Amino acid sequence: MDDKDKNGKLINLYEAGLKRVELLRDKEEKFLKHMNEINQEREKIKGGRDKLKILKIAFTALIVLFGIYIMFIPDRNNIVGKSIFVFKPPESLKLDLGRYTVINFFASWCDSCTEEIPELIKLQNSASVSVVGIAVQDDRNKVDDLAKSYNINYQIIHDPDGKFAKNLGIDAIPTTLILSDDSKIRKVIYGPVSAQDIVKAIQKFESGGSK
Repeated sequence: MDDKDKNGKLINLYEAGLKRVELLRDKEEKFLKHMNEINQEREKIKGGRDKLKILKIAFTALIVLFGIYIMFIPDRNNIVGKSIFVFKPPESLKLDLGRYTVINFFASWCDSCTEEIPELIKLQNSASVSVVGIAVQDDRNKVDDLAKSYNINYQIIHDPDGKFAKNLGIDAIPTTLILSDDSKIRKVIYGPVSAQDIVKAIQKFESGGSK
């Protein structure tokens, strides 16, 4: 074998070696790319698990908070039969112990509340019922304007932080309480009321009915 043939074989071997190196590099790049994709998917899965874990923690905390709310906020059904003074009303609340008292929790921005004002005015005009309006978490000026526009003839008391309503377990307005002449709560009415509703309830009390 002459030198020319030897050089030809060496060149062929060199070129074959280069091709193998390029092939290995290509495989290495593909392998690294594949591993990178796998790692990205793992991070996504991990992130999803973290989000799921956070959601589970948040849901558990919500249940705990709801349990605390149930434990410490008075049951609205349990206030019946108790004196209104047990629930620490504002000092300005004065009751006429000679007759029934209707306490109406309202706000100036509440349409249902304003719709029942004429009915409460009718009750105040009756000889057997005294009406008190409790403005819950409302602006004093707006409440005063409302009272003037409707010519409200009954006492309005402000509960600016809603503390009195919370003590009673009242979390929606309008809500109305009917008190007997000894300051005890006889009935709780949720939603708008009419003068007729109140009169009928009082008639039941006087006839021996409890509700």
